[in-house]
Amino acid sequence: KGVLFDTSNFFSSMRLDGGYWMPMVFAWIPLVVAICVSFSYQLLFQNILPALHENISLWFMLPVALLISLFAPIGMFIAAAFGHLMLLLVGGAKQPFQATFRVLCYTWGATSLFLLIPFCGGLINGIWFMVAEIIGLSRAHGISTGRSVFAVLLPMFICCAAGIIVFFLVVGIMAMKGLQ
Repeated sequence: KGVLFDTSNFFSSMRLDGGYWMPMVFAWIPLVVAICVSFSYQLLFQNILPALHENISLWFMLPVALLISLFAPIGMFIAAAFGHLMLLLVGGAKQPFQATFRVLCYTWGATSLFLLIPFCGGLINGIWFMVAEIIGLSRAHGISTGRSVFAVLLPMFICCAAGIIVFFLVVGIMAMKGLQ
C-alpha cells in the first residue's frame, strides 16, 4: 500500500538493511500470482477473441510460468545489480547494493498487482513501476530525483543509441555493397 499510494514516505522510511529474504518474498509472491492470472487471461481471451491472440496451449504456459517463477529471484538480483551499476555510473549510489535491491523488490511486488488488470495492466504496471523506482531510488540513496531519473533511463538511452548505431551500420554496409 505504501509503495503504491505513499511512495515517497514509504521509501524515505524504508530500512536500508535487514536482509534480502523478506523483500524478495514480497516481490516474488505477487509476481507469481500475476503471472498465473495473466496466463489464465491469455487462455480465456484466446477463446473469446481468437483474432487478437495466438493460440497458446496450457501445456506451454505451465512450464513457462514455472520457469519464470523459479528464476524470478535470480532476475531480481540481476536487475538490482544492473540498477545499482547505473546508479554508480551517474554518481548516485550513496547506499550499499542492499538498498537498491530492497527498492526494486518492493516496487516490483507492489506494482505486480497491476498485472491482474486485463488488457491495460501491463502498461499501468510499466509506468507506475518506473515512477516508483525513480522515487524509491531517490529517497533510499538520498539523491535528487533528476539523478534517479537519469539512472533509471540510462539503459534505455544506451539501447536506443546502440540500435541507431547498428541501423546506420547496416544501412551503410548495404549501401556499400550496392555500389560495388
